[in-house]
Formats: sequence, C-alpha cells, structure tokens
Amino acid sequence: MADEHLLENALVVSNEKAVVNFSRKNTLDLEQEVSTNKKLIHQNEDDATAYYNLGSAYFYQKRYNHALACFKKSIKLRPDYANTHNNLGAVYQQIGKEHQAIQAYEKAIRLSPDLPNSYYNLGSLFYRKDNFDKAFENYAKTIELDPEQAMAQYRLGRIYEKRDQIDQATSCYQQAVELKQTFIQAYERLGGIYYDQQEFEQASKYFTQATTLNPDLVKAQYYLGLCYHFLGQYNEAKEAYEHVKRLRPNNKSVNYYIGIANLEIADYNAAINTLQESLGRTDDNLQVYFRLGMANYHKKDYSSAARHFEHALSFNVNNHIIHNNIAASYGQSKSYEKAIEHYEKSLSLNPNDAVTHNNIGATYQMEDKFEEALEHYKKAIELDPELASAHNNIGLVYMKMAIFDAALESHQRAATLAPNKAKIQADLGLVYHVLTDFDQSIIYYKKAIEIDPEDAQTHYNLGIVYELQKEYELATEQYQESISLDPSNSDARYKIGVLYLRKNDADNALEMLERAVAIDQNSHEIHHKIGVAYRMKNQPAQAIKALQKSTQLNPKYLEAHYDHAMIQIDTKNYQLALEPLRQVLQIEPNHAEAKRQLAMLSQ
Repeated sequence: MADEHLLENALVVSNEKAVVNFSRKNTLDLEQEVSTNKKLIHQNEDDATAYYNLGSAYFYQKRYNHALACFKKSIKLRPDYANTHNNLGAVYQQIGKEHQAIQAYEKAIRLSPDLPNSYYNLGSLFYRKDNFDKAFENYAKTIELDPEQAMAQYRLGRIYEKRDQIDQATSCYQQAVELKQTFIQAYERLGGIYYDQQEFEQASKYFTQATTLNPDLVKAQYYLGLCYHFLGQYNEAKEAYEHVKRLRPNNKSVNYYIGIANLEIADYNAAINTLQESLGRTDDNLQVYFRLGMANYHKKDYSSAARHFEHALSFNVNNHIIHNNIAASYGQSKSYEKAIEHYEKSLSLNPNDAVTHNNIGATYQMEDKFEEALEHYKKAIELDPELASAHNNIGLVYMKMAIFDAALESHQRAATLAPNKAKIQADLGLVYHVLTDFDQSIIYYKKAIEIDPEDAQTHYNLGIVYELQKEYELATEQYQESISLDPSNSDARYKIGVLYLRKNDADNALEMLERAVAIDQNSHEIHHKIGVAYRMKNQPAQAIKALQKSTQLNPKYLEAHYDHAMIQIDTKNYQLALEPLRQVLQIEPNHAEAKRQLAMLSQ
C-alpha cells in the first residue's frame, strides 16, 4: 500500500516466537509440568525425556536460561533426538544467538529430515536476516511437510510480494486465511494487494475481515475508509476514518478525509469543522483550502468559498481548476466582472477546457449577454460534443430569446446525453410546458422526479401542468409535495388556495392563502385571492381590506379593483364602487362589464 496519505505505520507485529516441539504442548498448567518433571529427574538424573519436557515448559514460561540448560542436558543424554535440537535452536533464537540457533535447527534436520518446525524456524531466521532465498526454500519445505502451516504460507506470500510476484502472493495469503480464518495479517495483506490494484470492493472485504477481528487496527481501518471513499460509500468511509481518529488523535491526514466524507454526504458544517482542524496538520493545505471552498460553496456562502479558493490558489497560482471555482463563487455573488476575470485566467492556462467555456457562458447568461453566452457554449460543445450541460444551457438561452424550436432541439440533445440528470430532464419538460405540449411535459417532469424525488420546483411545475389539464386532484398532490420539500414555497400554497376557491371551499382556501401571505407579504395576487375568499365567506370588510392591500402593492392589478367594486355593489355601497370601477377602465378601457356597471350606477 502506498504511503502518500501519511498514515503512521500502525501495524506492529510482535517478535515471532520460534516453534517448539513439546510432547505435552497443550498443557494448561506449566507449573505442574515443571513440578512433575523435576520429580522425575530427582528420581532419575539420566531421564532425557524429563529434561526435554522441563525445558519445553521453561520455554513457554519464557525462562530461557533454564530451558537452555535443560535442553543441553537432554542432548547430552540423548544426542540423536531431533526435537531437542530444534527446541535448543528455539531458545537460542529467542535470546538473540542466531548463529547457534541455525546450527541447532540444521542439526535437527540432519537427524530428522521430515521435521517441519525446524524448517519453519530456519525460514524465520533467514527472513529476519533478509535472506529471502533461503527463507523461501525453508518455508516451502515446511509446507511440503505440513500443508496446514498457515504462517509459512503467509511468509511465502510476503516473499512473493517482495519479488513483485503478486498473483503468487495472493494465492499464499488466501491459503493462509483458509487454514486460519482469524489470520489478521493475511487479511490485511490481501486488502493491500487489491487496494493497490484499485479493486476497492474486494479490498474492502479483506480489510473488513481484519477490522472485525480487531477493530483497533489503525492501518486497516484507514485503508478500509479509503476503499469506501473510492466506492462512493461516504458514510461508511466516515465511520472508518472516525475510528482511526479515536485511535490516533494526532494522525496527520484523517481529519482531512473525514472532512471530504462530510462534504460528500452534504454535511457541510461538519465538513468545514473537520477540514479546519486538518489545517497545518497535513502536507497538502492546498487541498484542504480547496475542499473548504467547496463546502462553503455548497452552503451558498459564496464569499467564504471565494476566500478559501483564493487561499488554495496561493499554493499554486497556475491551477486552472481553482481559478474556475473562484470565478463560479464570484458569479453566484453577482460579482460578474471578477468572475469573468478568473474564468479568462483559467482559459489562458487551459484554453481547451470545455467546462470552463461552459461556465463563462453561464456567467454571461446571468448578465443577459446572450450572444457572448452562446459563443462560449458553442465553443464548449466544439471541444466536447457530449457535454450535456452546455447543450442544456444553449437551450435555456434560446428560451430566453423565445427561439423555441432551437431551444427544444438543444434540450432534447442534452436529455439524450444525460438521461440520469434530473435538472436536464426537468428543463426539457419546461420547454414542452411552454410549447403547451403537456403530455410530453409530464413525461419529462416525471423522469426528473424519478431521478430526484426531492426537487420541489419540478413537483410544482408538474402541478401547474396538471392544473392546466384540469387534473385538479393530481395538481394538488404535486403542490403539496412541493410544500413538504420546501415549506417556504408560497407559490404552491397560493395555487392550492386557488384550487380550493374553485371548489367553493373558502375555509381551506383562506387557511392556505394566509400561510402563503405569511411567507410572501408583498404578493398582490395572494392578497387578491384572500379578498375573494372573504367575499365567498360573506365577510366584506375583511375582503375589502385584502383587496385594497392588493391594489396598494400593484395599482394596475385590474382583477382586485373589479372585485372591490363588486363587493361594494353587493353591500349596496354604490358610491364606493365608482372609484374602483374607474380604476378598472383606466387600466382596461374596453372592459365591458366595468362599463356596464358604471353606466348603471350613473343613472
């Protein structure tokens, strides 16, 4: 596994103990074993087996000097017993006398060429001395004699890895975990191999095996997080990174990766906090500032976004992507001149970047500079004919210019190129909506909602189409869904209120309209419909108050003046009806009904 992420080397393997042959190796009471064999020796000082077993018990008690004395005595009494020479080698190995250990193991093998533990122990000594050829030879012989020796398989795998024979290494590690399902190190190495091959799903399985066996494996948890990261499973990545943080609070990079995970799951406040914590604790502050810019941009804090992107730029002034993002931030802040400046800088560094041409086009579009916008959009498509957003943006410009055939063509192309992008499908639905092809409009609005069910605006637009088709129940459902997704949507509340009025349900209409006006107090239309609802409820004073508010906000709103006049006539306040009728005729001189009413009142 690569070291570019600056993870501290957390996997520490304790010094391997040599394998000792012990006739009663699984005894639970070593003290009893010591006592028993001391008695046997007291009874017979020439009992080689008793010295052998006593030495083995001492070995497991880590009383190596005592073990050494016992094995030497046993060999003196029975020099041809291979196991004793093996165990003598194990003692020498543990006390650091490797030359004597090798001699003892080789003696054991000469006496008994089929003794797997001696080959294994020799292999381990040569492995530690970086003599991998001899280590390989002895580990291979171990497995030949004892195919279920998992550690020997693992060590062969390590040697294969050092030789860049990755397939063979993988096979050895897999053999090791089949033989020993709790073999943590082998799971880690398998995870590392698949990680380096960018097979992140397979790597994650092995790292998961390792961390399940030991959750406190820092390195495995860290790389498990990276696997999830590359697989786009950011919640799982965050969980793994946070485990690393608990184990290594001073880790140089983990806060950065937690920040990225938070950014990807749209927890922007958490992303900002963790990324700020990583500043000065990683070698790549450019990336930290860049991600801080992204988090603030998504929070719509565009001034902070621009500031962080500019910090990132200080580390690399010729990074066209950063210039692009600074420009986007300024564009959202309506600082169009600064935005254009950075887009131009980005293009000077990377003139054939279709995305930047698309973005500068969008900035010109925000300024209603449609010709300049089209120039850059078309350049973007020239550079990347399959850039769906550029086709879509051309369509939006043509819509603004009321060139509907060209708009439809561009949006259709965009929708074909990006069938899984909700906004593009919704924009095509809007074109059909404007062209009054409501059946097609519904198809594409529904496609957009299927991709992104939480797009409040598309639900609202679909509701409008249903209303135009007189599908009032379906329209209401979509308006309500839009409100549930965006409680600040006063337009949807207004629309539902109007539909209640259509059903002569003044109470529900008034409730919905009052909620709408609480959000948007300056809507003359909402105040007008409130007036209509109060008229329907036969509450003329409240109705007139609402209608007067409507005409105050928009003195040329004919419908409110006319309804005001009708209420005055309903209540027989004929003189008070004259002025609103005159206002209607001033706005629309040919308004037949206003003329008729005014003529009748003037008689």
